[in-house]
Amino acid sequence: MRALTEVVEQPAAEQTDGLWVKTGASGKSAPVWSPIAWSQLVRTVDYVSHWTEALLGPTAEGETVLYMGLSDVQYPIMALAALNTWYTIYLALSRNPQNVQDHFLDSITCIEFIHTSELAAQMQALTMHHSELDPLQTGAIFQHEPASTPYDHFCLLQEGYVVLILHSSDPTSLPKLIVIRTGALATMDTVTFMSAPSGRRNMHDEPFAPKLIVLPMPFFHIVIITAQARSIYHQGSVALLSPGQPAMADFLTRAIKQNEPSAATLAPPVLEETRYFPSGLEILPMLGDVFHSDAPLAYSRGDRIAQVTNLQPHIGNTEITNAPNYVAEETGDWEYIEHSADADTDMEPATVPSFEMVIPDEHQSAGIEAPTGLEAIKGIVKTALRTCLGSSDREYTDDDGIYIGGFDSLRVLALSNIVLSLFL
Repeated sequence: MRALTEVVEQPAAEQTDGLWVKTGASGKSAPVWSPIAWSQLVRTVDYVSHWTEALLGPTAEGETVLYMGLSDVQYPIMALAALNTWYTIYLALSRNPQNVQDHFLDSITCIEFIHTSELAAQMQALTMHHSELDPLQTGAIFQHEPASTPYDHFCLLQEGYVVLILHSSDPTSLPKLIVIRTGALATMDTVTFMSAPSGRRNMHDEPFAPKLIVLPMPFFHIVIITAQARSIYHQGSVALLSPGQPAMADFLTRAIKQNEPSAATLAPPVLEETRYFPSGLEILPMLGDVFHSDAPLAYSRGDRIAQVTNLQPHIGNTEITNAPNYVAEETGDWEYIEHSADADTDMEPATVPSFEMVIPDEHQSAGIEAPTGLEAIKGIVKTALRTCLGSSDREYTDDDGIYIGGFDSLRVLALSNIVLSLFL
């Protein structure tokens, strides 16, 4: 397994001025883009790593720190610095209201709270209700390109090591904590080796290619987390919206025209709005692929968009990462997801028109019904499950089978079977 902190050194050495990310903001006549090179990323991560260690001191495994900022570029830098210094980092979402932030802080024991200067007023309000917090402002560490000595204190991380813990955004209830482990991010590296039938493409083939893609989603969305990991593992540059920048159709169409990306991943509302913008249907054909995710796309609108570009569905969420599927063969299949046979799963009819993802019982125990639930995972899945779900207290046998049904169990498919399909 290759850790992100190790891999990021390679493009910085091989293509010093090569583009990692460009961030866009609205200008008077066109979006203004600020490029960040690989070498700048590594120097900034080294600087923030030294800054974090000097501020908080050396850490033992599992110590935590909390961070809240505005920029989708700052979040991955803080996460990489936390990996360097062996801190487990909580990432708070600045746009969450006060009661949600209070709920978050009540559910954790972390007191070291790093924040950017733009959020000083919000931090002051939080510390009024949580006197145990120790707020630490980043100052200007993100406002310039620091001259920093390399930070060489790399740690050998296991697949189950917690990289970061997200505090998600949920409009219907209080958000929950989402744990992202090293092994989950490492699948962004190894999944490209997954095979496909002759003449077919895996859904991730184009988004994971070393090409520029456009993404108008916040860091807390799985698409951005995947894109950031993919950008490092596969040196595929990303064009991102700036903090607080609305995902307007006008901005997107201009961004696509300026940057000429190979693909884009868009939420359905943004895609639908782009379709109604005067030049939207003229710009979308410039993209090799358009991936939609996060919510259903209205059929009438999706059907019209599919006539001008290669519209493809993307399955996954922040908790399960990406479930493997194939690129649709026919234009009219844009609303369907065809699961990957190499993921060692079957799609079995459930209730019309729904299907369940099922991991078949390879042992076919005669006369004995295979157990159900996570306790039935066969021995070879044990390590992967412990990695993905943190289930170190569970025991499994070589003859156990597993039945997968329901949304929550998809994490087993996404995080365990991707690994299994590569090495079995």
